[in-house]
Amino acid sequence: MDDRVFSEKHRVNFYNADQNGNLLFSSYLNWCGEIAGAHLETRGITREIMLEDDQVFLLTKVGYKCYKPAKYGDIVTLKTWEHSIKGAHFYRCFALERDGELLCESISDWSLVAPKSRKILRPSEYKYEFLLIEQPTSAQINKIKIPELSATGEHIVTFSETDGNGHLNNSNYGNFLVDMAPAVVAEELSRGGVLQSADISFLREARMGEKISIHTDMTDNGYYMYGCFDDGRRCFEAAAELMVMG
Repeated sequence: MDDRVFSEKHRVNFYNADQNGNLLFSSYLNWCGEIAGAHLETRGITREIMLEDDQVFLLTKVGYKCYKPAKYGDIVTLKTWEHSIKGAHFYRCFALERDGELLCESISDWSLVAPKSRKILRPSEYKYEFLLIEQPTSAQINKIKIPELSATGEHIVTFSETDGNGHLNNSNYGNFLVDMAPAVVAEELSRGGVLQSADISFLREARMGEKISIHTDMTDNGYYMYGCFDDGRRCFEAAAELMVMG
């Protein structure tokens, strides 16, 4: 394996799985966020050092595809690599495997920003080497254009949902996609269904105590979801499709 590809083994623990024993999408997103940081740390690029340099990576988009769900008790390997830089966008890929079989994969879009001002920085301002490897992936960053939808629920960001960046941790949006999905989707999930694909755009940071109104509706192939602050600005947008398990 190319030494620019970094990997970690995980066990799908009881708390990582849903009531049917399938790996939670939020757990997958959590693992991806952690391994991205761990990969940088192997080259001495820690979060603390980046903060000293007045830089931090923020996740802006995720494109996800699942072929077969990881199950409770599985030992899986999560791989990641730095894929490409286009404009101000840093792309990183992930692949989850079990005994060499690809279970799911994703591609993520990151912005380099100044942590206090949130000003987007140019790739030329990144102080470290980006080890690009255009290893093939079927996951894509798809453009999401969601029309106005009716509000179907709301969520207030809690302390335990925030992270060291002071905002709602990105893995929680994976919970929104299943916990606040339309009723027909929730019913299929309870029967063992899992997300087959998901595209999430993280538009604005949500902080502790802020209320997010959730808007959802079914589409021909899946469903849409977005969250709004009280002032009407969208916090996130997502589109997802379900894999119905036999």
